[in-house]
Amino acid sequence: GGGGVIQGKLFVANLTQEISSDMVAEAFSQYGPCDCEVMIDKSNGRSRGFGFVRFQNEAEKQTALASDTWVGSVQVEVSECWEKGHDPRAGKGGGGKGGGKNRSSPYSS
Repeated sequence: GGGGVIQGKLFVANLTQEISSDMVAEAFSQYGPCDCEVMIDKSNGRSRGFGFVRFQNEAEKQTALASDTWVGSVQVEVSECWEKGHDPRAGKGGGGKGGGKNRSSPYSS
C-alpha cells in the first residue's frame, strides 16, 4: 500500500508573476483553512507559475477541486497532488530530480 493521492493537498498552476502565496491563500480559504505556497525560482526570485495548497481535511480539498477558483484576475488550474512516482500524468519518464520542468508551458498553444 501507501503512495497515491496526498491527503488535503492540491497542485495549483496557471499563476502569474503577480500572484503571491498570500493571494492564493486568500482565494482558497473560502473552502476552508489552508496553507499555501507559491514555488519561487531561486535563481531570479520569480514565481515559477505554480504552487501548492494544503487543506486540513479532504472534504474541503474536494470542494476546492470541484470549484472554479480565481486568484486576482486569473482562473487557476487545480489538480490533485500525487506522491512522487504516483502521478498519473507523468506517464513518460517522470520522476527523478528536476522532473516537471518541461511541463507544457501555458504560453505554447
